[in-house]
Amino acid sequence: MADLGNEVGVLAAKAAGAAAGAGVSLIYLLPKSRREAASCFFTGLCCGLIFGKQAVLWLPGGWR
Repeated sequence: MADLGNEVGVLAAKAAGAAAGAGVSLIYLLPKSRREAASCFFTGLCCGLIFGKQAVLWLPGGWR
């Protein structure tokens, strides 16, 4: 299970990174409506918070 950390700063940094990634992903595939944009953004935000650490660890030379 993803460890979100007990420190507020760590959680804030993860949330900011996930929000930035979700925002950038909207540029690649422009939504047709505000509702679709909000749905895609929050889905990306949640996935970034949940799977972000595992993705970095999967990359070669990730957090050691």
